[in-house]
Amino acid sequence: MMRTLAATLLLASMGLSGAHAACDIESLTVRGARLNADYDPFSSNISELPITLAVRGGEECLGAQIEIAAEPQSIADTDGETLQIGIGRERLRARIVDVRNRSLLARSSADPFGFVQPITRFLRDDQLIDVSQLALNVAPGQSLPPGEYATRVTFRARARTDDGAVGRSASAETDITLRVRPVVRVAPPGRSEINLGELSPGEVSAPTRFTAYANVSYNLLIRSQNGWLLQRTGAPGGVAYQLILDRTRAQDRSGDAFSRTFPRPTDVRRRHDLQVEITDLEDQPAGEYSDWVTVEITPQFFGD
Repeated sequence: MMRTLAATLLLASMGLSGAHAACDIESLTVRGARLNADYDPFSSNISELPITLAVRGGEECLGAQIEIAAEPQSIADTDGETLQIGIGRERLRARIVDVRNRSLLARSSADPFGFVQPITRFLRDDQLIDVSQLALNVAPGQSLPPGEYATRVTFRARARTDDGAVGRSASAETDITLRVRPVVRVAPPGRSEINLGELSPGEVSAPTRFTAYANVSYNLLIRSQNGWLLQRTGAPGGVAYQLILDRTRAQDRSGDAFSRTFPRPTDVRRRHDLQVEITDLEDQPAGEYSDWVTVEITPQFFGD
């Protein structure tokens, strides 16, 4: 009696195991032939390019977990997780993530599925389902010259049933292009005035610092409202002064403007110091003297 019962249980277990066939992926498609986006190197926000995959399951796929892996064309040697988008030395760093839990999909591994977490489930057999919670994540603050930065990524999809059976996988390739446009910006100083106190000939003000942001060479144009004179309100004439930019006197000023060109910063930004030196104080009555100075920045496309 005991032997018969043991044999019956064994057959039932074997029948249950054999009833679970693997779920084969019939097709995998990347929505959109190419994935394109603009990248602003001076934005403080992380840039994310949505990625949607269309996965079709075959028979026996009801309830099976869909797993997605990504194999980039070029990956960083430093961490084995970061995509390198670009050519030569100029490259953008990016990652492919599951936006729900920020887990990474692209890693350097002999088995591309070695680190993958389940994405979603098939709700019925032979189903076409969109996987839309993926994104290309590009870190902010990467100083790169203007241009198009491209790479190719191979996505792979497979399904795993609850008993661990894995069926046939499918793959799809797509090109990812990020466009970096010429960008220049200037951030105002912490204080908006240069206070000289009591004026005296040869007096030089303390520096006032402002910051230029650029991914190309740029030109700074500095304008004086009063033609480089500190003037009393409603009074003619004034106190002449000399502009000093980064400890260099403005010898090439013309009229009420002065300009100087700078090469592309190596780390996105460059700090500049602005000072004034009193050059002529003869026959000026007592009072308060002032001038308005405006700093403008424009891109220059030579020498980059």
